[in-house]
Formats: sequence, structure tokens, C-alpha cells
Amino acid sequence: MNIKIIRHSLFIILNITVCVKFYGINLDSLQQIIDTTKSVELKIDAFNKLGWELRFSDNAKSKGYLQESFKLLQNTQYPNGKAQALNNYGCNIMLTGQFKEAEDSLNKAVDIYKSLGFNEEVGKSLTNIGTIYFYQGKVENAIAYCEKAMTYFKDFPEKAAKTNVNMGVMYRSIGNYKKAIDKQLSALSYFKEVKDTLSLLTSLNNVGSLFLHFKQYDKAIKYHEEALNLSNNFPADKARSYGGLGSAYKKLKMHEKALEFNQLALSEFIELNLMKEIATSTYNLGGLYFDLKKYDEALSHIMIAKEKFTKLKLERERITAINMLGLIYFELEKNDSAMIYLQEVLSLQKDIQDPLIYQSTLRNLAKLYELKGDIEKANELYNIYNDSKDSIFSLIAAEKVAESEAKYRLKEKEKELEATKVVNESLTDKLKNYTWLMVVLFCLMMVAIFIYLKKRKETAFIKAQKESILKKYSSLEDAYANMYNALEQFQQKGVKESVNNKTLPEWISELSKRELEVLSCLAIGMTDQEISDKLFVSLATVRTHCRRIYSKLLVKNRSEAANFAREHGLI
Repeated sequence: MNIKIIRHSLFIILNITVCVKFYGINLDSLQQIIDTTKSVELKIDAFNKLGWELRFSDNAKSKGYLQESFKLLQNTQYPNGKAQALNNYGCNIMLTGQFKEAEDSLNKAVDIYKSLGFNEEVGKSLTNIGTIYFYQGKVENAIAYCEKAMTYFKDFPEKAAKTNVNMGVMYRSIGNYKKAIDKQLSALSYFKEVKDTLSLLTSLNNVGSLFLHFKQYDKAIKYHEEALNLSNNFPADKARSYGGLGSAYKKLKMHEKALEFNQLALSEFIELNLMKEIATSTYNLGGLYFDLKKYDEALSHIMIAKEKFTKLKLERERITAINMLGLIYFELEKNDSAMIYLQEVLSLQKDIQDPLIYQSTLRNLAKLYELKGDIEKANELYNIYNDSKDSIFSLIAAEKVAESEAKYRLKEKEKELEATKVVNESLTDKLKNYTWLMVVLFCLMMVAIFIYLKKRKETAFIKAQKESILKKYSSLEDAYANMYNALEQFQQKGVKESVNNKTLPEWISELSKRELEVLSCLAIGMTDQEISDKLFVSLATVRTHCRRIYSKLLVKNRSEAANFAREHGLI
């Protein structure tokens, strides 16, 4: 089993272990069921569950529990329990590398589940068979079984989403990034719909990472940023988002931003004590310092990363770090050290088949031999380099095209954001203007209501005044004539006493004859129009006389003026 298969296997095992921990049950309670229950079916279920839960932590004990389940099943017709035992047994021995026997066991489980009509369980067992093939490096077979499982997950969207995630990983492992993106995006839609934040974060970062390998750097940034915005309570996913953004900005040669995000990623991974991620982030920082021509910082970081990759037995990463050390020493003009590292990379190149590293190593080694005076060796390396450079240059050209396109799209996105900002500011200004307009309209409406209520109150008073006068006099004309005579007598006597021998205020003498006439009309409840018709003057003149009367009598309105006239015996 090669390193690549082992790495993928460990990745899947780690994911499954996390799920077991999260969804695990109390193992003691299962043992208690086995010891106390008389139900054979309950005992089988308990043995099956124990076998499933212990398959990672104690594989031998897990297998023993499942064998106990099979013993009980020999004398019991319990198809569901038998299918579960076969499924769990297949997963157990798969972990020990017994792939053929594991597949046979899982296929038997599939047949029983099909006969029972348990579609979800059929799909899960088929997915497990796919995992067996993935462990063996037979990715196409693994994908075929997962696709078959999807037909049974039509009514189980959560299982379908998680299977899409697995297929995304599988397609990525064989370099089919387009298919990998499609699968991850399908899963992403579901996780967004059900608001499964943890799974959503994983998918967002997976999609971002895939777009990075697909050389669509602006899209990689978009998905990693979306993950970062949701990751406050999930430090591991936040660190992944930082790392993804750092890688994307490095590809775009936006080194300052890349440096910032990689430093944040490294800090988070150190806090979480995730060794592989610490090594990768340290290497990425070293690469960024190299691009910035800070060779001492680059050398320090790459040395640390190389040691960590070696301890973790990550061969590809170790070779990449060795190549970077050769490049750093080359730039520092420490040619002997550079040659040692680059020659080591050249001898290890066949294990990783990276054309860009191969091209760089050939060219730099050729230069070193040329500087050393070994022209024959230099020419040999130049010839190998020239034979392979067309394919290598096409890769470099593709990188540059992707970089240019991504930068263009990012600039377009910035323009769109700026335009949106301008529109929003414009809308805000309009909203402010509308707000002021609404305030003015509200004030006008309140004034209109006030005037209406005042007018209504005035009309009600005039009506009441007329009704009161008509109780005392036969008509308004009689009331007016009576008051007019009283005013004539008052003016003729020239004393401060009313016709009813009541003392009047001194300032009543300040009213002109016409104002006294208007006051008498107010007192008997005439409207402004009626006063205008009676005295043959305009409405404006009537209102002017009213204002003067109010001022001289120190009253506020016609009702107070009328009450004043009545209280002092003018009517």
C-alpha cells in the first residue's frame, strides 16, 4: 500500500473517529443489556453496536463481539440484525486490510437490506464497499459504488450530501478537479439549506481548495472568505480558511496579504496542536519569505518544516522542502549546499512527478555545474531541461493565464462592490431626503388636523351659541337689535357701566364702534361670513376686526370674546 493510499485512509479514519466520538453511546449500558436481557434480538443489537463502536479503538474486541452476534444468529431468524452484523464485520476487517473478505461480507449485507426494503442501509453498505476500493487505490471503483449508493439516498438528503463530500475527495485524489467541485458544491447546497454549520464550513473550505488547484483563484478566495465569516466558533476551520486564503493570494503574487493569512493560520494550528497543519503552514511562510527575497527567514522556516515532514513521514512534502532549501542556498550563493540539496531532489523526483520542481531543479543544477566549471555535466542537464521544457512551459503559461484571469475578476468584483457602495450611498441619501419629506408631510398633516379640529370646535361653539340666543330671543335679528341698542346706550352715556348696572373693564372703551358691532355679532353666534354680510364688509376686514378685539379684550378666540360679552351683560 503506497503513501498516498495510507494518507487517504488515515484521513477517512480520522473523520469516522470524530463521528463515532460525537454520536457514541454508553458502552457500559450495552454490556448491561447483554448481561441482563432475555431478548435474543436485543442481545444481537447490543453485540452489533459494540462491534461497531470499538472497531477503531480495540479492533480485536470489536471482532469478538460481532462473532458473538453471528453465533446467536445461527439459531434466530433476525434478518435486520444479521445484515447489521455483516455490515459491521465488513468494516471491521477492512481496517486490517482483509479487503476481499470485507467486500463479500458487505455485499451479503446489501442483499439482505434490499430484501427488507431498507434503502438507507443499502446505500450505507455500498458506500462502505466504495471505501474498501478507495483504501486499495482503486478510486474509479470506489466512485462507482458511491454513485450506486446515491440512488438509494434519494429520500435521505443528509446521507447523499456526505457521500458527495466523499466523492469530492475521491475525484480530487485522481486530479479530476471539475468533478470534485461539482460533488462538493452539491453537498454545499444541502448543508446551507439545513444550516449544518460544521459540515458547511468543511465543504466551503474544500470547494475553495479545489478552485485553487483548478487555478480559479478568485473563486477560491470567495469560498474561503465565506468559510472564515462563519468559523468563529470552529478554530480548526478558521485556521483552514486562513491557510486557503494565504495560498490563493500567494498564487496571485499578493504576498503581503498571503503572509498575513499564513501567519494567522500558523498561530491557530499551533494553538490546536495539529502537527501536519503546523508543518504545512511553516513551509508556506518559508515560501512567501523566499518570494519576498527574505532568504534568512525563508531558510529558518523551511528547515523547521522539513524536520516536521520527515517526522510525519510525508514524503512528497519533504521532497518539496528539500527543493526549496536548494533554491534558497542558490540565491544566497552558497553553491555547495545548494548542489547537495538539488541533487537529492533530482534523485527523489521520480517519487512525486512534479514537472515544475523538476524544471527548476534541472535549470538550477545546470547553472551550478556551469559555475563550478563542469561544462559537460551542465550541458547534459540543459539538454534534459530543453527536452522537457515545452510541457513545463505550457504549465507555467497556464498558471500565468489563470493568475491574470483571477486578478481581472477580483478587480471586476472590487468595481462591482464600489458601484454597489455608490448605489447604496445614493439610496441612503434618497432615503434621508424621503425621511425629511415624510417629516414635513407629517408636520403639515398635524397642522391640518389641528386647524380642522379648531374649526370644528369653533363651528360647534357657534351652533351652541345660536341655540342659546334663540332660547332668549325670537330670532338672531332680535338679539342683534337688542345688543346694538345696548351698545348705543353705552356709547351715549359714556360711563363705565353697562345697561344692567354692571361695571365694565376700562379698556372696553378702547373698542371702536365697528369693533363693538363685530363683538355683538360674535356674541350672538354669527359666523365670519354672516358678519360680513350683515355689516357689508369683506371677510378679511371681519377677521382683522376680530384679531383687534381679541387683542384689546385680552382673549384668545371668538368663544372667549363671546363669553366676555355675555358675562358683562352686553346680551
